[in-house]
Amino acid sequence: MIVSNLLLVAQTNISLVGQLSYEKRLSDVWGYVDETGIEYGLVGGLDNFSVVSLEDPTNPIEIFSTLGPETIWRDIKVWNDHAYITNESGQGLLIVDLSPLPESTDLPFHYYEDDWTRAHNLFIDENGVCYIFGADKNEGGALMYDLTQDPENPVYLGMFDQWYAHDGMARGDTLYMGHIWEGTFSVVDVSDKANPVVLATQSTSFNFTHNVWVSDDGNYLFTTDEIAGAFIGSYDISDLENIEHLDDWQSTPGSHVIPHNSHVYGDFLVTSYYADGLSILDISNPSNLVEVAQYDESVNYGGSGFNGAWGAYPYLPSGLVLVTDIEEGLFVFDVNYVRACYLEGKITAESNGAPLNGVYVEINEHPISTYSNYTGDYGAGFHSSGIYSVSYSKYGYFTEIYEVNLESGITVIQDVEMRTKEQYAISGIVKDEESQYGLANATISLYDDYIMYDVEADQNGSFSVDTIFEGTYQISIAQWGHLTYCGEVTISNTTQSLVFELTKGYEDHFNADLGWEVINKKNLIQGIWERVDPIGAYFQGYQSAPENDSDVDCLNKAYITGQSVDTSIYFGNLDPLGKMVLKSPSMDLSSYNNPYINYYTWFFNYGNLDFGSYYSPPNDYMALSVTNGQDSVIIDLITQEEISDGEWKEQNVKLNDFIAISDDMHLYVIIEDIPSNDYVEGGFDAFLVTEGPTNVSEIEMLKSDFSFYPNPVQGSSTIYFSDEFMQIKVMDMNGRIVYHGTDESKIDLPALSPGVYLLNRMNRNFETEIDKFIVID
Repeated sequence: MIVSNLLLVAQTNISLVGQLSYEKRLSDVWGYVDETGIEYGLVGGLDNFSVVSLEDPTNPIEIFSTLGPETIWRDIKVWNDHAYITNESGQGLLIVDLSPLPESTDLPFHYYEDDWTRAHNLFIDENGVCYIFGADKNEGGALMYDLTQDPENPVYLGMFDQWYAHDGMARGDTLYMGHIWEGTFSVVDVSDKANPVVLATQSTSFNFTHNVWVSDDGNYLFTTDEIAGAFIGSYDISDLENIEHLDDWQSTPGSHVIPHNSHVYGDFLVTSYYADGLSILDISNPSNLVEVAQYDESVNYGGSGFNGAWGAYPYLPSGLVLVTDIEEGLFVFDVNYVRACYLEGKITAESNGAPLNGVYVEINEHPISTYSNYTGDYGAGFHSSGIYSVSYSKYGYFTEIYEVNLESGITVIQDVEMRTKEQYAISGIVKDEESQYGLANATISLYDDYIMYDVEADQNGSFSVDTIFEGTYQISIAQWGHLTYCGEVTISNTTQSLVFELTKGYEDHFNADLGWEVINKKNLIQGIWERVDPIGAYFQGYQSAPENDSDVDCLNKAYITGQSVDTSIYFGNLDPLGKMVLKSPSMDLSSYNNPYINYYTWFFNYGNLDFGSYYSPPNDYMALSVTNGQDSVIIDLITQEEISDGEWKEQNVKLNDFIAISDDMHLYVIIEDIPSNDYVEGGFDAFLVTEGPTNVSEIEMLKSDFSFYPNPVQGSSTIYFSDEFMQIKVMDMNGRIVYHGTDESKIDLPALSPGVYLLNRMNRNFETEIDKFIVID
């Protein structure tokens, strides 16, 4: 079963004790205790390894730091008063002698190199065997070294090299590894380090296995898949010939947050969950994972980005938990480890007693939910005792609601029988409101929380659905040349033939394909326009794709760029280098006196910092243009200064201010990715043509005063002005002047690179006007 908890507050059963900020981004964290009992945080930074004294945990103090190769991956473990640190850039294994603490903070260190120079991670078991994962040697499996002979000079023992190992841990003579590219974890017998033997492998739910950790009794294994919207998984490994997948748990469902590192701490699993912070699960029942504590220390970030909590260390004797936040620094937390309140049971059909799979179970007072499995069994839980209302929902069945009394550490059994709904056949017709003729090929969508029926009307506008369960459904009906109908219908045994009338006009919510054309002249494989339900994405803490559509129309689809590319889900969209063009079907607007085009846009353009070594400034744009069969004009231009900051923005454009109205007009939505290593995303939704303004927008569109033309400009060209200006400057978006002239009513531009430019004019009253124009290929 899949369980998800969404706690209503930023912190539950966790309190902040102390914090230490860093100037640069952080990676992993580990802990250390000196001979006097003083605790320390060991912190991996972008270009350093840091030791932080927690003698006063409310005031963490950095007491030692050593620079190293710049890398966003730096992982740490401790053995025999020595810290061992890997990185992904070079110089091998950093070994720091911690034994001088607390008397001295002058800590000796050196780099150990074998026949590899970089690695992703490491683990040191109770026997002093160091496992190096993901090194630049062979397949990048697990290198094994003995630290007991000389902690500063590891002795090579052997290597497991069947697959690349991203992370892992060992206990006794058994090694557990996450193979991220294979999407599996492995269990390996390493009693003979020179000849490791694979005992078992198992795929994980999102096939991107990052982190693995075993329970204290060795019977269960917990995993994270480091990918947007993935789960923490639990597995019964007591019988390696029959590994059983027990449960999946997800933080903030629908937000696409990425889990990172999990560590078992007794009956609890401590996880750094990137943008959702520190999460604590009760794992005493591995078949029913329940979150009992949570703290989001990185509230400025959300969604599917690699921002927020990187590592969490729960093993200090004091019980304090250390968390490294990539952007915000080191956090010291006090955790109240409470036992979960469990709710379990079996769900069957009342009619025949058959188990029901996929029943949605929700504790209504809190957004905590799960689904029943194929045997009808379900499991959920909460961190606090109390009386709760629980609903059980499945398409084709009436929703059942029960009141349950949950108690800490107790499992409440609530079995449920669900009543079946009746099914009916329905028919209907879609007509033009004015002529009353049927609208051929109109698209009809009937939907509720569980299912959607998509049908198309025939040549007479008639449609039918053979079987549909009784109940209330939302309905959306669309055809190009008519306004979209959004409403509600109730299906019962008294439902007669349905009749819908559409008003002439132009509107598109993009839930159906009404004929917009995606123009992809350069055969781009990423960044193209797609009509989808948006999946949110973050890049370096900035939202690079919306979580939803504009929310002002039916259903949930919009046109956005680049969603089908896997990396756009969690990285943001890297330059596809070209134009992404979306063209509307033809519009006859000749009958309009004062047509306005109304729509929502979303635009993101961000320079690539490349983790400090190189910065490429953003230089892309989003433009909307209209043609009337003869002329073409830009009606809206959005550049980096107007990025949407995670919000859809409404725009209303009076077409008469731009172009002559005709019976063959098209709208073009363009995003151009001008060569530069920056990131760009865009969205377009809720298109509507109205007679006059809609009077609902609070946002005035920035547009030219049209005292110059043409716009856009192609190559080297002449720009003409309606007035003569005392001074004219043309600047690129970095502020560099590319043209300067005086006393002119026109200018002859030099050959300019494609992009957005600023046109600065000063008249004889010393008044300045600034507009933007585009240079195209």
